[in-house]
Amino acid sequence: MLLCRVKTIQNMDELRDVYQHFMLYYGNDIPKMKAALKVKKRQQQQQQQEEGAEEQEEHDDEPDVLKHAKRKNLYMMCVEAGLGMLMAFFS
Repeated sequence: MLLCRVKTIQNMDELRDVYQHFMLYYGNDIPKMKAALKVKKRQQQQQQQEEGAEEQEEHDDEPDVLKHAKRKNLYMMCVEAGLGMLMAFFS
């Protein structure tokens, strides 16, 4: 659904809205997504090496374990404070 919205963007305001929507729901999962992508790339490289392909030099400038800054946006602070239930009363 989100990709359909991205394909129909016509101006910068719509792009900003889609980006903010993505960050609201998936912003905390981005480090996990990057780590999973890195693991997948390593597995593919290992398979290529096992199949007899020429060895490729690793150009990873990043360490194996990345430490990410803990950011709390206003939404997450409200959820942690238990204010999510209050929204039902105001809706």
